[in-house]
Amino acid sequence: MRCLIPHLFSYNDFSPSSSRNNMNTFSNFPNRTFFGVDKGQSHSITVPSKCNDFLIQHFGLSESSLQKKIFFIIDNKTYNAEIRLARVLNIRPHRRVRQRAQRNVLKLQWRRFENTQLALREKFIDTRQKVILGFKNDFLIIHYKLIDEDTFQLDFDLV
Repeated sequence: MRCLIPHLFSYNDFSPSSSRNNMNTFSNFPNRTFFGVDKGQSHSITVPSKCNDFLIQHFGLSESSLQKKIFFIIDNKTYNAEIRLARVLNIRPHRRVRQRAQRNVLKLQWRRFENTQLALREKFIDTRQKVILGFKNDFLIIHYKLIDEDTFQLDFDLV
């Protein structure tokens, strides 16, 4: 997934004084991994790193609890998904051991939930076809807003 430019994050619905509100909304352009047409059939997105600390704490993710069940609201219907914490160790042979950095990566994924896959496939049939044909999606953006303890509202815009 390509990195989003900061101005694509939507903070309009929130008070600027609340740091929690700045971390519970993010956006992305659906790509091959989103639609599950990548090599691993992922059906996932990577959460922007600026939201990681807030979401890890909010969902209580840790070494002993790496994923939690969540829900997406798409067109006023509820669909299953998961949030998953991955611990990535950047190993580069030319670096010393103490310089190797470990970082957290958060994924929203719905590979195990066929109803969610079908809903997103039907909602974005044209975008999915263009992505499959190798075109870059730079026209459809999805906004993810945490609206409840375990529920994200998905809103869509054409850019």
